[in-house]
Amino acid sequence: MAQRDIDPFEIGRRGLAIPFREFPIWFDCAFWPFAIAIGSAVARSQSIEISPLLVQPVGWGAEAIFDWCWMIALSRGTSLHLLTFPIHRSFWLFVVLKLGLSAIGWAFSALLSILFSAALVGEVMFLDVSGPLVQLVALILAPLLLGVGIWAGLRLMIWPAHCAASGRLVGPGTIWRNMQDHSFDALVICVVTTGPFLLAAIGEIILARTTQLIDRLNPEVLTGLATVIGTYSSGAFDAALLIAYYAIFAPRDSQPDIGS
Repeated sequence: MAQRDIDPFEIGRRGLAIPFREFPIWFDCAFWPFAIAIGSAVARSQSIEISPLLVQPVGWGAEAIFDWCWMIALSRGTSLHLLTFPIHRSFWLFVVLKLGLSAIGWAFSALLSILFSAALVGEVMFLDVSGPLVQLVALILAPLLLGVGIWAGLRLMIWPAHCAASGRLVGPGTIWRNMQDHSFDALVICVVTTGPFLLAAIGEIILARTTQLIDRLNPEVLTGLATVIGTYSSGAFDAALLIAYYAIFAPRDSQPDIGS
């Protein structure tokens, strides 16, 4: 199958610029993540304890709504889906896909954690297995599994954008075949668009270790900044994936003008 050439650096650059160029739409779509962050801040100020069993699913749902609404807004030119998302079948297909990918990611992280722990201490958690041979096997399998997981993740990275833009939930084989020879492109897009969030996280660590500025800031300010920067990076990442989806999967005469 002939593969289309794409410029991942240009796609990443356009992804970073789109939330600024389409700021009103981005801000509208960010309503739910911002609302959850503000609600959590108010609850903490009132000393209201909220169980992590509630916070995490609600936060995940707000992110899923943002991702879907933002990509729909960019591909179809409307942000009305911010309020009408529950009635759209494509939204629930998107949620099913995100749930499946999240479950796989959680299982993969758990297995990787067990292997790295075994590589460090020579013992497999939850099993009565230990010794030098266990440590040696874990040392070999842990980096191998990590590499395979990253590669597979890059090959399937565009799947949510495909689901949101097309309104269909295709099988992983379709994504896998069309992303052949695009793993490095996906890696570049991921690094470029998540760069602001990574730089902010590194900057916070450096400031915390070298100054007292972080300690003097109100925790709610830090949480607000993290929410804004994280939502911006998510918007840039989603926009870049949407551009890559149209460049790789869609006929050239049907590609919308996204962030040009």
